[in-house]
Formats: sequence, C-alpha cells, structure tokens
Amino acid sequence: MLRKISLSGLALMAALVPCSGLAIEAKPSGVVQAVMGLRVGATFDGKAWIGGHFQNFPEVSMSPSHHVGDKLTVYDGPGWESDKVAYRLYLDGRNAIDLFGKKQPDLILDKIGRGVGDYHKEAPWGMDILKVDKSVGAGGLGILQDGKVRQVGAAQDGIVARVTADGPAVAGIKVEDLGLTSAGTAYDLTAQYTIAPGHRETWVTARASKDVPIVAGIEKPSDVDVLYSPKAKHTGWAYIATYGKQSIIGDALGIVVFYRPRDVVATGDDGDTVFIRFKTPHAIHYGLAAAWSQEGGGITNEADFVTYINGVLANCEQRGHC
Repeated sequence: MLRKISLSGLALMAALVPCSGLAIEAKPSGVVQAVMGLRVGATFDGKAWIGGHFQNFPEVSMSPSHHVGDKLTVYDGPGWESDKVAYRLYLDGRNAIDLFGKKQPDLILDKIGRGVGDYHKEAPWGMDILKVDKSVGAGGLGILQDGKVRQVGAAQDGIVARVTADGPAVAGIKVEDLGLTSAGTAYDLTAQYTIAPGHRETWVTARASKDVPIVAGIEKPSDVDVLYSPKAKHTGWAYIATYGKQSIIGDALGIVVFYRPRDVVATGDDGDTVFIRFKTPHAIHYGLAAAWSQEGGGITNEADFVTYINGVLANCEQRGHC
C-alpha cells in the first residue's frame, strides 16, 4: 500500500524500514512517469545521510532542516519524464529545474541516481545535461530582486512534494514551498508540473499566496542565442528561449518558456537569466521544454528548434489553451 512520509525531524529517516508495497513499477517506453525517491534506513553523520537505499513515495513532507547536499532525496528532489526528456526539481531553497537528456525513449527516473553509476557522466541512456548552479535552471520559478532573478530561498516551514499522476496519460508533481520570504514578505508558493507522452513540454500551474515578484527564467550561459517570438505572429501565446552549446558536455541544447502575453508584465534579461515576470502571482500558467541534440531522432539545430517552438504555439492557439 502506498503511503506518504512526513519528516517532521530528519532523525526519523534513520528509523524508517522499507515496505514491500512502496515500490513503483518501471514502465515501458512511450509513456510517462513521475518519481519521488527518498533514502530510507540511513544514518545522518551531521552533514548528510549515508547508507540505506532509495525508496519511492507518493508524497513527502520535508523538514526545514533538510538542506542542499544532505543526500536525502534521489537526484535532489522529484522528477518527471516522457519518452523525450526528463526533468527534476531541486527540493530545497534552489527550487530550480534541471534536465536529464535522453538518447533513447525508455523511462529512466526509477533507475538512475540510486548508487549505481553517475548521471553526470554520459551513458547509453543519456545524462544530466544542465549546470544549474545559482540559477533557476530550465524554466524554474524564482523571485525578481533588485533587477536580478534569484532562487526562492529556504522554505522556513518546510516543503511538501506529491506525485499527482504517474501515467499512462500524464505524469505530474506538485510542490508546496511553505514560509518563503521576498523583501520582508512571507509567502507560500505552490506549483504543479505535468508532462504527457510524446512531448517535451512541461506545463506549470502555480500560485503565490502573496503579491510578490514571481518570475520564470532560463539561465543564460555565454555564447548562446536568445530567441523571442515575433510580436505580430502570436497573440495568444509567445516564448522566450535560448539555443547553443550550453549542455554540460558542450553540445547543442535548446530551452524554451511558453507564456501568454496577457499574463506577463514584461520579459527581461538580467545578464545571467532571461525571464518573464508574471502579472498576477496568484494565477500563474506557463510551459517549459528542452531539446538536446543527442535526443534520439530529435532536434539538432536552431532552425528546427524554432520550428518545434512555433508548432507548440500554433497548437496552443488552435486549442485556445495549453
């Protein structure tokens, strides 16, 4: 029987015993999955959790004492994927989105990051392809502070993450950051991330509990092209994007954020991040996607990346929603 796990104190983790019904079965290619893996049966050495093994859970509540580098979660937080690409969200003060590039369509999030192999190194399935550092990563949510995009920072009241859907039609993760602060204003941030089979796009619906300057951004390494949708071409939907040799191993990678112009105060470029600032932080809706040049049968140049983006926008406008 699946159950949630609540970490009111991280010391509870050392006493957890795996339950045979908790495992989420691997799925064949052509579908989607969402994974929230946590280390169980481990010992805390004062800095990080060591030993034990990773187990998947449908819901976790993270204590405020959970921190970057404590090795409690598999690949630093929840992940979701289609046959095209895999995403992960750092379940800590970074709240950034990272990318796993996939060379083949098989689902991999229930296999990697569990003590076998190193997902930062190229493998037959693919690899981690983005260096997030202090950015919001590939379309992650952040805060605009003094003209710069910043990560949201530590959640003083903890973080809750749920697997809201695990295929076959859609996979989704919901994350609640509780007790964030922006310029002295305390707020909570809730975000739902969903992906469908055969698609690169993740669609995000989010809400901040207070009127704070929420943005979605793409980190901007040097020597990449920044792309904007022509204003006259799309009225219902638009995009900001980057394309160039920005993967960890220096090959071509495109990252895009889709948005409705009516939802956005402005687009911006602070030198390190291209971003959109939302008009109403209580009702956020946008999309993000990534296309790696080594993706099997995928996009290998900027022109095809723009064609892909325009196809997504046209579909959104035809349907009236995305």
